[in-house]
Amino acid sequence: MTVQTTFISFCVFVFCFFIVLLFILLGWYLVWRFFLQRFGFIRELYASENSNSQDVPKRRRDKSRKD
Repeated sequence: MTVQTTFISFCVFVFCFFIVLLFILLGWYLVWRFFLQRFGFIRELYASENSNSQDVPKRRRDKSRKD
């Protein structure tokens, strides 16, 4: 293997690594945006210190049957 071949192989590896990382981050963002954001527990885990508690909507209480 020449130096040029080794360099090209390294560049391809780094490029593929960044593409995979991009897809993972994009997938995480989409899952967060469309699914996980609905759950208060998950929002509280990622809440910043500057956020107000008023920004988080109150949880609805389920009506329980009284028989």
